[in-house]
Amino acid sequence: MAKIKELKHTHVDADGVITQTADIYILKTLPPEPAYVKMYIEDIGRMSGLQSAHAEILFYVAAMVDYDGIVMLSGRRKKIIADSFGGSVKTVDNAITAYIKSGLLFRVARGEYELNPSLFARGEWKKIMERRTAFMVSIKYSLENGRKVLELVPDAEPEKSIN
Repeated sequence: MAKIKELKHTHVDADGVITQTADIYILKTLPPEPAYVKMYIEDIGRMSGLQSAHAEILFYVAAMVDYDGIVMLSGRRKKIIADSFGGSVKTVDNAITAYIKSGLLFRVARGEYELNPSLFARGEWKKIMERRTAFMVSIKYSLENGRKVLELVPDAEPEKSIN
């Protein structure tokens, strides 16, 4: 899908007199969707330092994502996940907390979470790209404290959310 961008160009000489005006139209196309496997849960789990059980739960959580990137994790859904891998709801809750701390998940509302769209995506490519642009993560690295997620800011202006 293409997008048309309109620019107005005005040329002013040294005396401040307008010598030329022009309307410029630029046709921008979206880049093609990259060819990669979208569900690489085990690798994400290892890179994020998740426990093996939490990495397994992440597979179930990612499978529940809606086309807007939101995962509804009510008590009933947590119980379904726990029963699927033979664990407890407390383990699922602990996994969700670990996902939030590692930047894989952002709490939107009670029982609603957004998966990091740079890692998990479902739906129309254009909308996925828009969510990726809007989802900013600020991470601080130090020798003393290691990796710490400072903030997860969906729908923020990029220049305002990166520390």
